[in-house]
Amino acid sequence: MTDTDVTELPPEAWLAALAALPGLGPLRLARLLDGQSPRMAWERVALNDAEALRRLEAPKVAAALPELARALDVDELWRKYRSLGIGVLGVEAAGYPPTLRDDHEAPAVLFTKGDPSAIAELCVGIVGTRQCTRYGIDLARDLGAMCAQQGVSVVSGLAAGIDAAAHHGALEAGGGAPVGCLLYTSPSPRDCN
Repeated sequence: MTDTDVTELPPEAWLAALAALPGLGPLRLARLLDGQSPRMAWERVALNDAEALRRLEAPKVAAALPELARALDVDELWRKYRSLGIGVLGVEAAGYPPTLRDDHEAPAVLFTKGDPSAIAELCVGIVGTRQCTRYGIDLARDLGAMCAQQGVSVVSGLAAGIDAAAHHGALEAGGGAPVGCLLYTSPSPRDCN
């Protein structure tokens, strides 16, 4: 740890640290957090608490986590996220999008860059193949632009091809804020350098 007292770290710091552990995807993270604070879950993992690790239903992952948790500097990781403008939202956080919170499989943590409230607005998903025709690109760009002009946010996985073309159209037209959703993954500590 650095010179910061870890008792001063917000719950989001512990949540980000948990999500940074290899093998702790959305389902396992939700199981681990069930009924306890992120800090408590972190401490139970770091202390090799058998009951907490059994919740993961993944013995190989559970066996590796305590050592990995003890090696991770939560304060340093939190400072890196903050310096890069990466927001961390747990399901109970005020800024967590209500449309996701109401989902029965809501992600336990969201990593954000920009304004997460954009997903609370009217949204449309425009997704498609990465290897598309010129016609497909033009159509996706036009659809993205038309949606944005009407104040509708374009949502996609930010892949090349149709997704990217729809976002280009939305950005060129202005209006609704484009939203990119990536597969649940925490920026690894190495990625934050």
